[in-house]
Amino acid sequence: MDILASNVTATSPAIVEQTPKRIGPTQLTNSGTTTLYTLAAKKTFRLTNFTICNTAVAAVAASVWIVATGGSAANTNALIKSISIPANGVLTWSADIGDIPLTASGDTIQGQASAATSLVFTGGGYET
Repeated sequence: MDILASNVTATSPAIVEQTPKRIGPTQLTNSGTTTLYTLAAKKTFRLTNFTICNTAVAAVAASVWIVATGGSAANTNALIKSISIPANGVLTWSADIGDIPLTASGDTIQGQASAATSLVFTGGGYET
């Protein structure tokens, strides 16, 4: 059986450019949440890692949320919640199994500290 070349269509998968993106360093506050990253229109973002450094001489708790556009930080979208970071210590988070995607324009990553001017967030991921 012959296959006519005119009936064959070759396609290749689209190559999506992934741009490494750093978030921060940004100081977290204790008077409401701090928006660390906002997804732009027609983009996606995959959070792959972050660190939170405690510069205080006492333990300070940190929280980080992945918030859908129009939403707010809550227990239902917490990535970490009230994790105590020791004095002069660092919390390191890495998406070992997968990453955390943000897919809708306006989605945000937000953070909060239990004490003012003590925690510094720095993260990274890939924007497409």
